[in-house]
Amino acid sequence: MIRWSLLALGLFAACSSSGGPTSTGGTGGGSTPTGGAGGGGMAAGPLAYKPCDQAIRVGGFMVELKRNEGSTPYTAIGGGVHNAVDPTDVWTEMVKEGDCRLMIGPMLVCNTPQCTFEQVCTGNNKCVPAPASQDLGSVMVTGLGAPVAVTAAAPGMYSSSLTDKYPPFTPESEVIVKAAGGKLAPISLAGRGIEPLEFAGTGLKVARSQPLAVTWTPSAKSKSARIYLKLDIAHHGGIAARINCDLADSGSVTIPASLVTKLMDRGLAGFPSITLTRRTVDSTIVGPGCVDFVVASEEAREVEVEGVISCNTSEDKPTCTPEEVKDGCKQCPTGMKCGDGFRCK
Repeated sequence: MIRWSLLALGLFAACSSSGGPTSTGGTGGGSTPTGGAGGGGMAAGPLAYKPCDQAIRVGGFMVELKRNEGSTPYTAIGGGVHNAVDPTDVWTEMVKEGDCRLMIGPMLVCNTPQCTFEQVCTGNNKCVPAPASQDLGSVMVTGLGAPVAVTAAAPGMYSSSLTDKYPPFTPESEVIVKAAGGKLAPISLAGRGIEPLEFAGTGLKVARSQPLAVTWTPSAKSKSARIYLKLDIAHHGGIAARINCDLADSGSVTIPASLVTKLMDRGLAGFPSITLTRRTVDSTIVGPGCVDFVVASEEAREVEVEGVISCNTSEDKPTCTPEEVKDGCKQCPTGMKCGDGFRCK
């Protein structure tokens, strides 16, 4: 299969780059669970929206509604916590307009010495041990029907899934994750049930000096949720720049033309994408940093970018068969070749 992923970053890193936690423990939501042992009862009130600041985020957990074309919808559960912040996850805000901002990834250089596989570069030729997953003991999620024990697929890396009911909650019902603690203090964080995101994402064209209007179906019931938007038009070229927007679930946003132009000035690559996520976020400080809990529904779409023709063929195989086209294969027009960054040149 030749389809290329439209998503950068793991699901668990899709958090706002500004605004820190305001709680230091407990559920973080300020309400008492009302759903019993996974009953999914209505919460006492809306949940405060508290994403971690990426500068101190060491991990978290996510309950995500997943819908893949041609397969049965399901709910993915997973996450983990590290003993330190990964410096590659800490992006810098270059400019902000309204609810949107242009974010630039870290420029971390370690040439002398070069970091080993067990290390990560923090810049200025300084290598440190790579953040390590922590054993959190038993992890339990309630509010999805029956309680779900989330098992460790690898040391400190927890995952599970549900297929019997989709969604496994009603909007605004309480969802709780609790970790016994293991090497850290016990963790208890709250989420709220959400409606699956409906986002067509068709006909989106990114062009210099032009605003980008984005619409989706707003939720009438998910009062605690907001929309996280990510516009990434150069990821496959190795360019760490994107537009992030933290939005009310109103159904529409217009990204300013000036931000779009500044993003395009950073560079272009093939398979540009836009990702919208409806989510609730709770967070707390535990041991080495901030830990969050996200209940989410995410949809990603390709966008058109002025001057970009995407491709994923090669010199040895410059054309796609009809079956490969169904799988995401794209070839260049006559007279052009697929170059770096999966872009026709």
